[in-house]
Amino acid sequence: MEAYNTPFSIDEVLDALSSSHDSAVGPDDIHYQMLKHLPSEVLNTLLSILNDIRLTGNFPSSWRQSYVVPIPKPGKDTSDPMVEFQSLFLK
Repeated sequence: MEAYNTPFSIDEVLDALSSSHDSAVGPDDIHYQMLKHLPSEVLNTLLSILNDIRLTGNFPSSWRQSYVVPIPKPGKDTSDPMVEFQSLFLK
């Protein structure tokens, strides 16, 4: 098995969580702070889920949902329907 195909380790999950930045919650209402403070049993369950997704390629459809909030660029006339927007994607 190639190195990039190996299962995730618990250290990789902990690394990813510790380097993530707090952001607004998405449709799942899960905050990064909640994930960062999971007990070890739950972290191991999360690790199993992530490795199963990696192995099977079956990504939960609910994890593909996000909120998209249009934010008008500064100084633009928001009454114009063709105004340019910056998109802010929330997990």
